Amino acid sequence: MKEELSDQAPPDRYKFVYFTFLFLGMGLLMPFNTLMTALDYFIVKLPGHDVDFIASILANGPLFVFNLIMIIFSKYFPEKRTIGVTMMLMMAITLFLPFIPMVAGNNVETAWVIFIVSVLLLSSVNGMLQCMLYGFTGSVPGNYIAPLNTGVGVSGIVISVLRAISLIFFPTDSDPENPNFFKGSLMYFIIVSLILVLCTVMLTLLPRTEYYSYHMNQTRQQLDSASLEGEEQELALGNSEEESIIQNREMNKGIFQYMWEVHNTVLITGYGLALVYTQTFCVFPGVFLQAEIDFFENQSWEVWFAISLFNFADTAGRYASELKVVLTENTTAVATLLRFIPIAFAFLSAYDIPFFSHDVFKIANIILIGLSNGYVGNCQMVVAVNNSRVRDKGITSMFMSVFLIFGVTVGSLIASFGIVRLF
Repeated sequence: MKEELSDQAPPDRYKFVYFTFLFLGMGLLMPFNTLMTALDYFIVKLPGHDVDFIASILANGPLFVFNLIMIIFSKYFPEKRTIGVTMMLMMAITLFLPFIPMVAGNNVETAWVIFIVSVLLLSSVNGMLQCMLYGFTGSVPGNYIAPLNTGVGVSGIVISVLRAISLIFFPTDSDPENPNFFKGSLMYFIIVSLILVLCTVMLTLLPRTEYYSYHMNQTRQQLDSASLEGEEQELALGNSEEESIIQNREMNKGIFQYMWEVHNTVLITGYGLALVYTQTFCVFPGVFLQAEIDFFENQSWEVWFAISLFNFADTAGRYASELKVVLTENTTAVATLLRFIPIAFAFLSAYDIPFFSHDVFKIANIILIGLSNGYVGNCQMVVAVNNSRVRDKGITSMFMSVFLIFGVTVGSLIASFGIVRLF
């Protein structure tokens, strides 16, 4: 039967399923990337606050907490509906962000409080979305974790291009009252919101494709077959009533024991992924922006260039892992430890140490950090999901999402409350 079904498998017409997960990955981090790329706007409008360091922890702290919460309570939330609703909520909050200084009546302290609350709310909703989206993607046959993660990187490139266009049409200067700061930011915040709407529409159309429906039915058959085999084994053993009671107790130990078992299967890849993102967010974007690139005189363009360069390199690394995963569970750990070298170089560049302070070296190092972040991190996620059982792929993918955000949160905390004091 399995061979017959394989012969009947329909093609992914126009690669719609592939591009759906690519776009969902884009939508997942678009609000965060939008915020990071528009830091110059908020730095100007919120003087006296370390926006470039604090924004990262504001955006990632609740993200980690809500990822954990959703793993525990995910069974109470319909996957596709939750993904669609959270994307629409993120769209609304994203559209509100550039209006914060106006809502606050140009009072900096009031605007800062509203900014904090808005970013925390955005992060909380994003945490719900991320957990559900990775769980949903991991349960879909065909290894769509790779294009989902590539989409995450592509979102950074799209945002960078949009930001460049906004700066060209609405050039900024050192005057904080320049209306182009608001106009340029608003233009690309609106475009980002429209992309989130497109992601939701594609998700709605996904179940109507033959390719998706066929492979999901095939997965259900595999799970049903595994369940029947388990029941037949129990019947063959002829369990006594006492043994049945013991078995029921084992089954009812709950979600926490199941989660712990899954956790133990992804120790190397999971904590390795967390370390990759801890390394990256110790230096991104704060230390990168401290290591000023002398070629630029305009702060907006310098911020754009440093973050865009990282996003391009990160996406290239993610796409490379989609083409070929050459790392194994153990070699990903080695690659992660080697990343401490360019991370250390980033600090030397920020302190203007001779040789390391040259623009060419700064640019090359940002590219290296971005490439390794995208490739090594994506390999760890793909290896973890591929090595898991069919019935565990969804929860494994959720776990890897939590490890990722744990690393981002730890790195952001270190940067916000430790590294910021070094400059």
